[in-house]
Amino acid sequence: MDENNKKNVSNLIGTATTITSSFNRLKFVTVAAIVGMCVTAIACVGYTLYTQSEMQKQVFVLDKGQVLTASRENLAVSLRDRIEFQSKNLHRLLFTVTPNKEVVTENVERALEISDRSVYNYYQDLNEKKFYQRMYQANASQDVKVDSVKIDISRYPYRVATFATLTTIRESNMTRYSLVTRCSMIDVDINRKNREGLQIEDFEVISNELIGKRDR
Repeated sequence: MDENNKKNVSNLIGTATTITSSFNRLKFVTVAAIVGMCVTAIACVGYTLYTQSEMQKQVFVLDKGQVLTASRENLAVSLRDRIEFQSKNLHRLLFTVTPNKEVVTENVERALEISDRSVYNYYQDLNEKKFYQRMYQANASQDVKVDSVKIDISRYPYRVATFATLTTIRESNMTRYSLVTRCSMIDVDINRKNREGLQIEDFEVISNELIGKRDR
């Protein structure tokens, strides 16, 4: 093979090598670009799903013309607090008795403002049994202490069971009772008379048992 042929073969080999190298680089760049696009697409989808999940956990609340955000967990805690307060408030108003008839009447009226007829029926039943009359005549009083409130917000209306202790104080003795009540609560508009925005329904006393008595 003469010198020219050798050079031509050498040039062909060099050209082939260059083409192969360029092809390999192009293939690498193409594969890298495809992988990069796949990773970017997966990241975008993942971020979108995460953002959507986080948004679903938030609730937008309108407060005095301002839009506020709150998580569902925080709203659940707030709802439980409101229900517990409303239950304690009702029991304080309905079961606290003093020798002053006007105070008792005012408390009962306030209790009726946050409840349906079931509370009125209970009050009327006590009235017909002369409970309040006997308390006034004996110059007696009654205090209530709510020990715990069991709340179920997994269904609507919300279900509530309240456990309390009643203490009746007379001139000669003190009597304690274990009180258990239950009711349901529904959402209503917040107003001056019902600041928690919850109305009590289907109120009933499950038990009111004597647990102790002592002389004064």
